[in-house]
Amino acid sequence: ADEVVVESAEVEDGRLVVAFGPDGTASSFDADWLEAHRYDGRPGSGAGASGATSWAAGDLAVHRLAWADRDDPVALGAVTAALVRDGVAIVDGLATGDPGVGIVPRPGVPDVARLWGPVRETNYGEVFHVRAEAEPTNLAFTPKALNVHTDNPYRRPVPGYQLLHCLVASGTGGVTVLLDGF
Repeated sequence: ADEVVVESAEVEDGRLVVAFGPDGTASSFDADWLEAHRYDGRPGSGAGASGATSWAAGDLAVHRLAWADRDDPVALGAVTAALVRDGVAIVDGLATGDPGVGIVPRPGVPDVARLWGPVRETNYGEVFHVRAEAEPTNLAFTPKALNVHTDNPYRRPVPGYQLLHCLVASGTGGVTVLLDGF
């Protein structure tokens, strides 16, 4: 596969014009837009203004929320701040299996997602079930490892947060790799 590279970058009429290879696609960026979308953490700039920060795995202390503490404003506030800043948090205490089965309904992925906002339904429904199938129609329906990637960046609007809930852990593999997005 061809690797996308910057073939040229120059300022034309106050705009940064970047040509990408190998296909020659060009993008033009206004100086005000570039200033508003900086990722160097300066006040009033892109990610820094949103509260997000870059991190390295060794520096990241993933914040956790016990499901039983979801109504505690201090606990929820702390994990929400970590989620906005770091882009990752863990919610503990969710049951495996089918939500709502049994006498007491059990929380599922949509219940957790609603702690932070509405759930956007896609052509897959509210929840996309990753599983291994005998005749897969999607890479997510295989036991193959996936490289680092972003799910659904083509959707409008693009997904905000993505939740992963392991129902049955494999005896081997299953490593999850997270990147800060910067």
